Amino acid sequence: MAKPIYIDNRVTVNGKKSSINLDNYTNITKLITDLATSIANSLFTQTKELLEVSDTYIVEDNNYYVIVTGTAGVVDITLPDATTVLGNEYVIYANDISDIVTVNAASGNINGNPTFALNAQYDYVKVVSDGTNYFVLDSRVTP
Repeated sequence: MAKPIYIDNRVTVNGKKSSINLDNYTNITKLITDLATSIANSLFTQTKELLEVSDTYIVEDNNYYVIVTGTAGVVDITLPDATTVLGNEYVIYANDISDIVTVNAASGNINGNPTFALNAQYDYVKVVSDGTNYFVLDSRVTP
């Protein structure tokens, strides 16, 4: 566990400055709760980056929306290793496709399967990592 460093009555852990000002607290329980929340939020916040791809792509940790567009064949989209992105969500959207988009798990499964297929234009899947596997939070898939 990283030791907190106090600078100007604010707590810094692993180089990330907390928004907690120690001067505002007289109740230790409230301080501990707010510190834990602040640190967790700073460590586990995922940016909502949008990316368009037209070919096979390996999703990066900071990607959120991956829009597959302008494809002429099968496209493989590989999600990051689920063990390294606990809590991260990803949305894969088939915008302009003429074939299947296959969403692959680099590790673990997606709802118990190694892949998830988007069969037609406007199909999408939203997944979240539990630290071992991915689970589908929402989807639209044409049969």
